[in-house]
Amino acid sequence: MDQAPYWSSNETALRRSHAQHAALLATLQTVQATTDFQLCNTPAGDYTLHYEGGFLHSPQGAMQEAAEAVLNQCQPGLGRAHLLMGLGLGYVLDTLYQHTPGQIVVYEPDLPLLKFILENVNLADAWASGRVQLVTHIPEVLNALRPLVVGENPLDVILVPGEAQRLHRDIPPLMAQLVDMVEERIRDFRTGQHFHRQWIRQFFQNLPHFAQTTPFEAIAPTFANKPALIIGRGPSLDAALDDIHAMADGMTLIAAGSALHALYQAGITPDMAVFYDPNGVKEQLHGLPDSYLRQIIFCISAFTDPLAFAAPNRAKILFYPQSGEAFAHWLAAECPEVSECKVLSQPLLLEGGGTVSVVAMQLALALHSSSITLIGQDLAFPNQQVYAGGIALQQDENGRLALPQSETLFTAPEAMTTVLGQNHENLPALKAYTGFIRHFERLAEANAQSNQPISLFNASIGGAAIAGYTLKPLRDFRDTDAPFLRDFSSAPDGRSTESANVLEALRFAVTRLQGDLHACVRLHEATLAINENTPEPLNQMPITTTSQPNQALFAFLNQHPLIAHFLLFEMITVQQRYRLEPNNPAAIEANQTLLNQSTMQCIALLREEILPMVIQAQQTLEAQRHATAPKAVQQRT
Repeated sequence: MDQAPYWSSNETALRRSHAQHAALLATLQTVQATTDFQLCNTPAGDYTLHYEGGFLHSPQGAMQEAAEAVLNQCQPGLGRAHLLMGLGLGYVLDTLYQHTPGQIVVYEPDLPLLKFILENVNLADAWASGRVQLVTHIPEVLNALRPLVVGENPLDVILVPGEAQRLHRDIPPLMAQLVDMVEERIRDFRTGQHFHRQWIRQFFQNLPHFAQTTPFEAIAPTFANKPALIIGRGPSLDAALDDIHAMADGMTLIAAGSALHALYQAGITPDMAVFYDPNGVKEQLHGLPDSYLRQIIFCISAFTDPLAFAAPNRAKILFYPQSGEAFAHWLAAECPEVSECKVLSQPLLLEGGGTVSVVAMQLALALHSSSITLIGQDLAFPNQQVYAGGIALQQDENGRLALPQSETLFTAPEAMTTVLGQNHENLPALKAYTGFIRHFERLAEANAQSNQPISLFNASIGGAAIAGYTLKPLRDFRDTDAPFLRDFSSAPDGRSTESANVLEALRFAVTRLQGDLHACVRLHEATLAINENTPEPLNQMPITTTSQPNQALFAFLNQHPLIAHFLLFEMITVQQRYRLEPNNPAAIEANQTLLNQSTMQCIALLREEILPMVIQAQQTLEAQRHATAPKAVQQRT
């Protein structure tokens, strides 16, 4: 008799559904399934498990308990995420999987119990759907949910009493971290709503410049194994300028673009400057001499203000924040035959975390710096000071930060809060800074868990407390690190040797995209002919329907994730308003009206906004190609 009748089917389904399941399954292969339990029949004809002093499911009826828990704790939806605390015997998972089309994360930290369940309960259909992810550690819960949490009310937590008792130690810290993560993701969602179209527009404005960027791999060896200093514009920078000047030849200086003015006035030239903001680059560069900028390597987001690409520089490194992965993967997939074009085929992906300094921190990690120190990363307003240069805190009538805009300062009213200071005091700060602090702390956690963690320091004395970084004034670093001479002549000069190949690859990709967009517009127009009695959800999931136009459209979007990304926020809006199970004529009609309106909005967005951007980029690339081609080729053209 098979002692583990369902292990093979569960293992196969888990392995195929998510790549991260492979490591868990390898661990489970070495785990002995628990035998310390009692399997009990319930009066309802199903089972519960007595384990570690309690019942995992109600002894009166496991299936009924699961149904009530899911009904009361889960709001089904296409764009929603659901966290199930404890796998139990799978009753709640099976009910949840049937109840909602959303994404499900299952947290089960007890490996011997998990091994027993996977050996004896057939959950292969749920695992194989690709909508269910299994995790065993709290950090994995947050990592799994973070990309799934979108919108204003994006997450359910499902828990039955037996599992609440068993996991009582895990629940409080996890819930606190979930609240922080959801608040952060909601802010990200609102930021995306506000900037999404601007990001797309600026990406296509910047795209012709990509041919003049340099692969990260060509620059990284110059700075490997050297200490790095991440320079922000916080008020602690003022007192540190003399120390930075004295230590400049002993560290890799990576500055936020907004810190350049203070550095220039102090006679300090950073090795790199990072530009991430969608706005404000004009102010960051205002008045800086070309001769100064030409000594600096620019690390630039693909979506930032185009002025960053046009400004003089030593070299340009292109990176994509997490909101731009669809664009990075599109270019890499469109140009696989141009393998030498590393700018396209090996994109540099850096999580922005809302602040340019988090990007700079990740850049220092990617350079394999021997240590990393933060300066000007106050992430608070100590002594009522906001930025270096003596800029004092000013608030409007609503209590928001409201600084006057100037030629060197781009401002907009921002909500404020307090954060914990380094001496356990409360400091005034922007509300967004709480998220920035968590991003820095997550990077520190990941570094601490790596095979070769490096030393992390915070020299921003007087600012916010950031866990994982040793507080150390910058003056204490003098003469402690062996200096190296920063040889600018050894760094690339910004003229990529493969620029002609990159230019041709970009032109090819954009030309293909034009054709794909035209095809998508035609399919969108076809959806307007949907029968009113067969409404469908506008989403990217495979569906069963008799409406061929919509079926073709959804299949097309699955094959073209970049175009689906263009429609991201329109689709999320529909998902949140759509009635999954309309049970009366009015609800059916409301669904149909919503779908028709959203289809027309998507057509308008693609045809009137996205297509003109793509066409303009293609024309610019064509002009560049013509300008750089030999005269004989131009004459033949």
